[in-house]
Amino acid sequence: MRGANLLAIAALPFFPVVPTSSTTVATTGFAGRGSRDTFVTWPIWTGWLALDAARSLFGLKELQGRSETSIKFLEMLGVAATYRSQRITLGKYRNFTPAAAM
Repeated sequence: MRGANLLAIAALPFFPVVPTSSTTVATTGFAGRGSRDTFVTWPIWTGWLALDAARSLFGLKELQGRSETSIKFLEMLGVAATYRSQRITLGKYRNFTPAAAM
C-alpha cells in the first residue's frame, strides 16, 4: 500500500486546481459534481512522452468522453487506454473506487 500511496503523491502535479469563475475551481482530470457524481479519469499512453506533453493529456476533454471521435483523437495522440475511478464518501472520509477501463 505504501508504494501505491507514493505513486499517487508523485502524480499530484498532473492534477492542478484551476479557477473556472470568480467563486469556483476545478481539478484537472475530474468530472462531475457532488459526492455521487465525481470521477477522475487518466490516460495510459504508448511510447515515451515529455513531462509537459503528459501533463497536457490529463486536461483533454476527450478523456471524459466515450464517443468514437474522442477515442480516435486520443489514439492519434498515442493514448492506448483510458481509466476512470469514482470518488466516493464513506462516513467522514473520501476514497476512490477501483479503476475501470472506459
